[in-house]
Amino acid sequence: MKHFSKIIATQNNLFHAYLIASLNEEKINNYVETLLHKVGIDLKKTNLNLKSLDIKENIVKSDVIKAFNDLYFSSFSEQNDKILLIKNIDLANTSILNSILKTLEEPPKNTIIILTTEHIERVLPTIKSRCQVFNIYEDDKKQILNSLNKENNFYEYNALFVNIFSSLKEIKNNITDDNTKLLSEIQKSLEKNYKQTNQLINFIYNKLTKENAFFFLSVIKLFFFSVLSKDFSIFPSFWKDNLKNWENKLKQKEKNFDTKYFEIIDLTNTLIPSLETAQNFILQKNSFLVNLSENLQ
Repeated sequence: MKHFSKIIATQNNLFHAYLIASLNEEKINNYVETLLHKVGIDLKKTNLNLKSLDIKENIVKSDVIKAFNDLYFSSFSEQNDKILLIKNIDLANTSILNSILKTLEEPPKNTIIILTTEHIERVLPTIKSRCQVFNIYEDDKKQILNSLNKENNFYEYNALFVNIFSSLKEIKNNITDDNTKLLSEIQKSLEKNYKQTNQLINFIYNKLTKENAFFFLSVIKLFFFSVLSKDFSIFPSFWKDNLKNWENKLKQKEKNFDTKYFEIIDLTNTLIPSLETAQNFILQKNSFLVNLSENLQ
């Protein structure tokens, strides 16, 4: 926090857009308050130059446009910075994101946009590239992992769970016998079927349910991400040979096979956020498996 405050304090001209990411909502709020203090906004008072939206509250595109317009056409304190704060940007739908992107590309005069997220991995690269990003995410994960190791006797999947779930409480709730069993089954299927991808698809078809989809897909995504990055540290040591087999498969294939692995990661990134609102999980699941199969061939 001191580092962040120092950076903001020494900036003569603030950037037109900021993205603040952390697993801890309280930390996010503290960072936002620091930014607002820089432009003279006190959250304890009424601020006509501040508009705040939270995507969790069923915000639609028209709400975002209205907020932009209210600030843009406001005659109050024309010389002062106007702030649009949008919380939980990772939950925004395509129409909202397109509206925000357009504004980020052509920011109104004297307007600063602050975006927040507890899941920076779900934020579009095009959004990130147009913002000054403050990512407190990695420090959060280290702290949570240390706490988890102390309380959970170095459970072999601690690092993996820390990279899937956002809080210590959520992690503890999901370290269950069922999830441990599922991890074992996923590991065995990936190990056995890296040369027979149709069998892997069949396994996923039989095991993937709406109830376990977030966890299951997160494991698959992190597996392929680890292969691509050649960093196996979040998986237990007995997964190493498995990861190496898939890495070798990547090396032996045509040059663009790494692109297919990226597409697999994108497939999971697209499906995971929609799980809560999906009306027909079976259709989504089948579509996902068809695309997954094509990218594994």
